[in-house]
Amino acid sequence: MDSRRADELKKALALADKDIEDHDSEVDRLQTQIVFVQGEKKRLETQRAKLRSLLSPVRKLPNETLLHILQYVCRENVLQSSTLGLWTYPPAMAISSVCSRWRELALVSPSLWANLTVEMNTAARARGENLTGFVTFVDTVTRYLARSGDWPLRLALTIRGLCHRPAVVPLMQQAYRWKTFRFRGVQSLTDYKIISPSHFPLLEELDVDLGITSNDLDLFKHCPRLRTHTLYYPAEPTSEVFHQLEHLSSSGQSLVVLAEAVHACPLLKSLKLGPTTDTVLEDGTLGTWHNITSLSLERGSSINLVFSSLNLPSLNTFVIDGTGQGDWQANLFTLFISRASCMITTFTVCGISMSDSDLIAAL
Repeated sequence: MDSRRADELKKALALADKDIEDHDSEVDRLQTQIVFVQGEKKRLETQRAKLRSLLSPVRKLPNETLLHILQYVCRENVLQSSTLGLWTYPPAMAISSVCSRWRELALVSPSLWANLTVEMNTAARARGENLTGFVTFVDTVTRYLARSGDWPLRLALTIRGLCHRPAVVPLMQQAYRWKTFRFRGVQSLTDYKIISPSHFPLLEELDVDLGITSNDLDLFKHCPRLRTHTLYYPAEPTSEVFHQLEHLSSSGQSLVVLAEAVHACPLLKSLKLGPTTDTVLEDGTLGTWHNITSLSLERGSSINLVFSSLNLPSLNTFVIDGTGQGDWQANLFTLFISRASCMITTFTVCGISMSDSDLIAAL
């Protein structure tokens, strides 16, 4: 190849390189433009979603209807002092962060903040775990109490370890507006010394576990509205509290002791039974409980023992959860109904094996 031909090829290669560089530059420019356009598209899609949300049916709901929905969601605000807890779900706080309308509605609706489940793990605090989180927990409890205003409180309190008074005192100071109170702890209320005998004008339901004593119950002697109590071992019906109860729940209790509690409750109408400590009763039946109109046998309760020992002539509502109880004992049930001669109008059975013929016979 002569030198002239070689020069022409070199010029052609140079032009090709230049064209490639130009195309690369154009590709870069177009890619940059694509990224820009894609960003604009995403921004417009976000804006469109926001604009579309303004037409959402939920925005057409009046505040009164929306408040009913939010109250359903806020039936339980779980506040935990330690991340070692199973879960933390404070819906009222979350609702107040959704939008300005929801926040305004939440802040003027004390009922959303008045259902509190407070779980205090002072054992974790004593080990030096999550100290900042514990301070935040106390602040959150205080904030909920403030935002609940004077609304009746539904309080469930659990204490693991020693009592941290800065967190408990604000709750105790609101005892005058407790509507329900549930307590779990490694010590009794008397041992913790966090509550003194007082007047509880709004308290309707009491549920205190773990070694409850008559002294604990005596803390709640002045509760004119108290109608529901949950009885745990080794409690005995010696407190004045029993004289005004209409609803009683029992778990881990002997049926003999339960019978004493029932006789100590002249106004008792409904009874909910959990697991019992009995396997057989030496004296047969426990007598006749004339006032009981509603009986609920919870999971783990001794269904067959109840069938063979109770006489409830006024019973009209009967709920049975037979999960894990085996087959239905039709003969014992027939004996129970025959003994009571009651007229049951509401009958619910779940979690138990029953043939069609047994079901028809029961009905």
